[in-house]
Amino acid sequence: ANGFTAGYDFTNVETDRSGTRLYKGDIDQNALHLNYGHAFGDLVASLQLSYFDTKADSDYRDGAVAGEVELDADGWFIASTLAYAWEGFNFDFLAGFGQFSNDSTRTAISTPKRSDFDSKFYTLAVGVDYTVYQEDAITVTPRLGLSYSKVDVDSFNERGTGAPDIGSIDSFDRDWLIASLELLLGWQASEQLALQAALGWHHDFNNDKTTLSGVDSGAAPGRVTIPDVGENVFKGALSADYAINENWSLGAGVSYLSGDDLSAFSVGTRLSYLF
Repeated sequence: ANGFTAGYDFTNVETDRSGTRLYKGDIDQNALHLNYGHAFGDLVASLQLSYFDTKADSDYRDGAVAGEVELDADGWFIASTLAYAWEGFNFDFLAGFGQFSNDSTRTAISTPKRSDFDSKFYTLAVGVDYTVYQEDAITVTPRLGLSYSKVDVDSFNERGTGAPDIGSIDSFDRDWLIASLELLLGWQASEQLALQAALGWHHDFNNDKTTLSGVDSGAAPGRVTIPDVGENVFKGALSADYAINENWSLGAGVSYLSGDDLSAFSVGTRLSYLF
């Protein structure tokens, strides 16, 4: 079937890395999504456009260098997905690109420094699943996935009146290569209501530290290293879909991730129209 889906979700991410290199962050993100999918036999192609609004607060310390950062960002992301069913296997491939505008305030040595800059986000992902059990409206489906994501942040200059450590920050990037193993449990509770639970484990092979470098107002070079978080993360999720009629359906879901100084909670809803 072909169809449109409109969705909204809210995500909160917290990081809590302590020690000589400290990084504690609290991120709230609101997202709107619009998706169109079109079936070509066993192949389904879809295109999704998303808008994100993000607010973040973080504390950092790298040795004697410490401070606080507040970030307000918004941007768009577009992704294309291909899904193919073959002999009971379901394969999917995703490619996406996005761009974000960021306004930042950094407070160190008691004086706020402001900046604005752009960042770009790229992602590629593949996945496969196979239903190993299906009986009495219950399904059990293992799923394997691999995704690569990268963020490129432009260089920027801080601004502030009387601030002794205004910086010019070099461009930098961060990437993730994440393998995932999940078990999906489905239950067709009634003709209209379908429920699903998911348990999973994610591992980031590129769990590298991120180094920010630049010069201050006195042309003295400096650098701050943000430590890695979230190398191994466990996931739990619940979702429900209710068929209002043969065309319209309403869905909702909640998920939680936890592991290696990182936790994330997400809740969302969606409305679909099939034709």
